[in-house]
Parts: sequence; C-alpha cells; structure tokens
Amino acid sequence: MIVIDFIANGGTSNILRVFLYKDAGATAGTEADPITGLTHGSTGLSISSIAENEASATTETVAGTDDVEDITTLGTYAAPTAGKVRFKEVDATAHPGLYEIQFADARFAVTDARYLDICVTGVADLATMNGRIYLDLSTAADIKEEVRAQLEDTAIGASPTSNSVAERIKTLDDAYTAARAGNIDNINFTIESDIAGVLTAVGDLNDITAASVWAVQCEDQGAGYTAQEIMSLLLAEAAGTSVYTTGTRTWVVKDPSGTETRITVVYGAELDGDRVTSTPAPMTP
Repeated sequence: MIVIDFIANGGTSNILRVFLYKDAGATAGTEADPITGLTHGSTGLSISSIAENEASATTETVAGTDDVEDITTLGTYAAPTAGKVRFKEVDATAHPGLYEIQFADARFAVTDARYLDICVTGVADLATMNGRIYLDLSTAADIKEEVRAQLEDTAIGASPTSNSVAERIKTLDDAYTAARAGNIDNINFTIESDIAGVLTAVGDLNDITAASVWAVQCEDQGAGYTAQEIMSLLLAEAAGTSVYTTGTRTWVVKDPSGTETRITVVYGAELDGDRVTSTPAPMTP
C-alpha cells in the first residue's frame, strides 16, 4: 500500500498520477521494472476505489461496458462519463511507468470518509497497484486559503466549527488573551505595590515635625558651621580626634520638647580633641 495523495473530502477536479510496475511473471523484463504501453483499452484493465466506510468497491473495467475512458489532455481534468474513470500513460520515455487517473468527483465526496483506497490491476504482466488517498486532511493550499480568510476577511465567531482552522485560531487567541491579561494584572499589582511603598515612605517623612527633631548648634560659632561640619565634629569628638583648633566649644543640644542642654568641649594644643569637661553629662537621644 502506497500513499498517493492528500485531498480534502469533497475536493473536485482531482488528477492522480501513479507508477505501475511489472509483476514477477512478466514475459519480458523483470519484476518491478516500470510497465509501459498500457492504454484505457488494455485488455483486462480494472480500476476500482473504495472508502473505508463503504461496504463495496466501485470498479471500472475495460471488459464489457468499457468503463475506462481516455484522457484527452494530460494534466487537465475532464469529468469522466457517469460511472466511468479516465486513464492514460504520461510519458513512456521520460517517465516510464507513470500513468494518470481521473476519477469522478463523487468518489472524493463519500460522507464522513477519511480515506479512499484504489487498485489498478488485471492487465497481463502488471503488478497490482494498491494506493491510498487520505480525505480527512486539507492540502497546503486549502489550509493557507482558510487561514487567510479567517485572518483577513472574516471575524471568528464565538463558536467556530469543531476542528476547523478557525476553532484552532480562536483557541490560541483565547489562550494568548488570558495569559496577556494575567501578566498585565501581575505587572499592575507590582507597580501598585511599589507605589504604595513609596507613598508610605513619603507619608512617614510627612509625619516628621519640628517637635520630633533634635537641634544641635555650636553656641560659640553660631551659624558659622554647616550641618555637615557639625556632624563631622561630633563624630570626630566621639572618636577622640578633631581637626579643629585649640579652644573651648560649647554645644547646645535641644531635645524635641525644646529643653536645652549644653556640652562644653575643650580642645588641647595637641589637637587630639580630648573632652575635658561636660556640663551636665551628655544625653542619649
């Protein structure tokens, strides 16, 4: 059994081409050699077809009713007379063994049929040829045209035909839409969470009032020191070193309630920043 073609069930104007070979008992040549010279009138020629859901085959033979007709122009479909089939050799020199067969369209439109089996036999020296034509698959051109029509010409309905290209496109589109919506929701959630965090932080900053800030300045220098200088001096003092000149500095620390505490620091000539006195003891915020 060989696969001859894939044709949509209901396809029309179908042209089949098959290779025919000699059998083991051929009077000339050897088995499997291409057989040439057959015509629509070859004695004993029988061409039959049967779908998998048919109980009996449709057979056209040369004998009796002469059900096998000639093909006028190779490659051009011409519907055979009702109940008949067309048959012709293609080119015995360039393509020995190649033959064209043209069945009536009805043979490719058997209701619910998935494939059609054909058989060419009966001629002396001809090895019986059995082939299968699948009917449940569209050709590439059919698929391309259906996809084009669905994508360009028409909107896909809510309930497309089962197993159609339209249904498959809709299934993919629905899955994509759902996945895209889910991802967007996740992104929105992340952004909203981040923004909420920022707003919370800003809100916390807004809650800081003057009453909750410790104020520190050098009474001797007034505003002579910048905030950065004040902080560096305090850190240097805590570490026991300073880059400031010798002398006494009195630091005024004001707590959130407004209560002031003065801390007097004396820097010796060695500039080591030793703290020699504090009135009163330093506070711990």
